Order: sequence, then structure tokens, then C-alpha cells
Amino acid sequence: MGVAGLLAAVVVSGAAAGAVFGAVTQALAVPHIEAATLAEAQALAGAGGGAAFWAGYADYRAWQGAGAMAASMVLGCAFAALYAAVYLAYGHRLPGGAAARAYALAGAMWVALYAVPAIKYPPALPGEGSAETLGARVGLHAALLAISGGSAIVLHRASLGSRWPRRAIYPAAWAITVAAAVALLPGHPDGAGEGAAWEFRAASAAAVAAYWAALPAALVPLARRLGGWEPPLRGRG
Repeated sequence: MGVAGLLAAVVVSGAAAGAVFGAVTQALAVPHIEAATLAEAQALAGAGGGAAFWAGYADYRAWQGAGAMAASMVLGCAFAALYAAVYLAYGHRLPGGAAARAYALAGAMWVALYAVPAIKYPPALPGEGSAETLGARVGLHAALLAISGGSAIVLHRASLGSRWPRRAIYPAAWAITVAAAVALLPGHPDGAGEGAAWEFRAASAAAVAAYWAALPAALVPLARRLGGWEPPLRGRG
């Protein structure tokens, strides 16, 4: 396997999938964000919001929009590296052929890293929550994400060597673990995200799902071509 080629495949596929995420976000989620940001700006401006205020607001939003796609591509590369590492370690354990395994892992990562944390801590629109509670909110979300993703890896490793129906114990144990975490962890201190419209939550979920669908579609053929990688790996464990 060519390591340099595989790394190139990860970067290119991650950036491409990140661009897909950014495009879907722009199409579906950004209109809700724009409306919430405008309402927040109007509340800040009050009666004294003149031309200078709104010119500054327009410049600020343009600057944010210009960096959004680049940020999406960088984030896409980071998650692609995580995905590739997990697939290299455990992809050969999944059922089906290369494409089926790649998509099964991507779907599992969407559930563990996005859907489960979003159940307890849904995405929040601008203006929801205060700056004073931002650290607490990020910490709670990171804690649930770590529990969901970490327990999935630990329980998958524990299931190696077991056969059905005994292997069914491990997915059930993961579901119980995350359900307990969702029930026991406190909610956001100021209820951030609880008032977001369901359309915005659906748009956010769709954008992340688009990323996890695009990533294996790009990574598997690129890894074969650039890295000499024929997933899933054979002859391991």
C-alpha cells in the first residue's frame, strides 16, 4: 500500500465530501441561520441602527460566508482521517463487499457522532444560548459524543471473535449505554437548541448525512487508485 497515495486519497476525498457538506448546508440550513442572525442584529441595533451598523453587518456576514466552504473542507479532511483509521482497523470485520462495508461504517459514524449527540443537544441557531454558557454547552456535547463514539469502538472490539446470536449483545449494550448517557447528562444550561425549528434540525442532519454519504463514495475509489488499497483489508484478525 502506498502511504503517500492513501494520505492523498484521504485529503482529497475529505475535502470533496466537506464541499458537499458545505453546499448542502448553504442550500438548506443557511437560510434559517440568516433569518436568526438578522433577527439578532435587529434586536442589537434597536432604534439606533443606522447605515454604518448595517454596512458592518453585511461585511461581517460576507466574511463568514466566504470562509464557510473552506472551513467545511478542512473539517471534512479531519473526519476523513478518522474514518480511514477506523476503516483500516475494523472495516474487514463488517459484512458485505468493499462498498457495502464502507457505507455501513459511514452510516454507523453518522449515528454515533452526530445523531446521538443531536438527540440530547440539537443544533442551535444564532441567538440561542448566552456566551457565558458556551463552554459548558460545548463540554456537554463533547462528553456525549465521546461516550457514543468511544463505547461503540470498545464494544466492537469486545465483540470480536463472538458469533451470532451472542454478538447481538454488543449493539444492545451500546444502545443501553447511550440511552443512559442521554438520560443522565444535564441539558444545556440555558436551553440552547430547544427552540430551533424542526426544519433547521432536519437541514443540519441532512447536511451531515450528505457528508457521510459522499465520503466513502470518494475515498474507496481514490484509495484504490492512489494508494493501492483494495478495501476491505484481508487477512487481519
